[in-house]
Amino acid sequence: MKRGARAIEVVRPLVDPCECVKRFKQLTGFAYKQQHQKRLWQHGYYERVMRNDDETLEVIRYILENPVRARLTVQLGEYPFAGSDVYSWPALFKAWEPDKQT
Repeated sequence: MKRGARAIEVVRPLVDPCECVKRFKQLTGFAYKQQHQKRLWQHGYYERVMRNDDETLEVIRYILENPVRARLTVQLGEYPFAGSDVYSWPALFKAWEPDKQT
């Protein structure tokens, strides 16, 4: 797994996604530099706009499975920095039910 952050951001119509990312990187980068005396983020970022639920579900699945692929955990849901502010783990686990997979 490459070092980096993976996030799904739901943006309201009047919110600028670039400003959201800029603010997130500013706040987390400042806190990290205060503790570790080094930079957290590189310049720039990659964004992907998802327009349908199937594509979004596929990307969420990929992101949440990253710690397992990287052998940071044994099973889905164990990694302490993964999760959602919107969905509970039981709701996320439904995405992995056999009939939901492609």
